[in-house]
Amino acid sequence: MLIGFGIMLILGFSQQSGPTGLETRFGNFGTVLFNEASIATNTGSANSALTGMSPNAVIGLFLGMFVQAIPGADGLGMMMMIVFVILTLFLVGLMVGKTPEFMSMKINPRDVKIAAFVFLIHPMIILIPAVVAYTTDNAQTVVSGVSSPMTFTQVLYEYTSAAANNGSDYLGTSANTAFWNWSTAWVMILGRYPPIGLMLAIAGSFTTRDRKEVVEPIKTSGPLFVGVLSVMVFILTVLTFFPFLVMGPFSL
Repeated sequence: MLIGFGIMLILGFSQQSGPTGLETRFGNFGTVLFNEASIATNTGSANSALTGMSPNAVIGLFLGMFVQAIPGADGLGMMMMIVFVILTLFLVGLMVGKTPEFMSMKINPRDVKIAAFVFLIHPMIILIPAVVAYTTDNAQTVVSGVSSPMTFTQVLYEYTSAAANNGSDYLGTSANTAFWNWSTAWVMILGRYPPIGLMLAIAGSFTTRDRKEVVEPIKTSGPLFVGVLSVMVFILTVLTFFPFLVMGPFSL
C-alpha cells in the first residue's frame, strides 16, 4: 500500500501543477499532497480545481481510484488488497504447479472466481457507463460538444470517482442532469455493495477451513512477496485501464 501511494506522490510531484486553478496559499506541493492523499483514501475532498492539476498528478489520482487499496477507504482498502493477494497467490501457484495457500489455508476455485469477479466489477461499471454516455450524446452535452483528451478525462473521471465511492468531481454542476445523476448513482451502488458482499463471502468461506502448516508456493511475508504483489497489482491495473488513460490524461 505504501509503495503504491509513493508512486502516486512521485507522479504528482514529477510535473508542476497550476498556477491556474490552485489555491495560492498552498501552491504546487501542498495542493498535490492534499489531493493525492484525500482521493487515495476515497475521501474525495480537494483544495483546488482538478483542472489545475498537471497530467501526471491526474494519472496519480486515477491510479488511486483504480486500485482502491493504496490505501483505499477505511476497511475496504484492506479488503481490496486481500482480493489482490488471492489473485496473486493463484497466479503464482499456476507458475509453480502448486495449490495456492493463504495463512496456511488452501484457496479453492470458488475463492478465486469471487476475487476475480470483485476485481472485474470495478472496470465494468466505469467503462460501460462511459461508453453509454458517449453513444447517447450525454457526454458531448456536458462538455459543450468538444471532443478532446481533456473532455474524455473529465467523463472517465466522473465514473471512476463514482465507482470508487470517492466524492471528487471533474465536471462540476454541468453534470447536474437526470442522466448523470441516475447513472452515477447506480455506479456508486454497484461499486459499493456487491463488492462488499462478495468479500464477506470470501471471508466466510475461510472461517470454515482448518489451518495446516504446509509449504506455501510463496511466503506471504517479506520483500519477495511484497515485490510480487506490487508487480501483479500494477500489471492487472495497467492491462485493464491503460488504453483509456492513453486516450485521456496521457494525451493532455
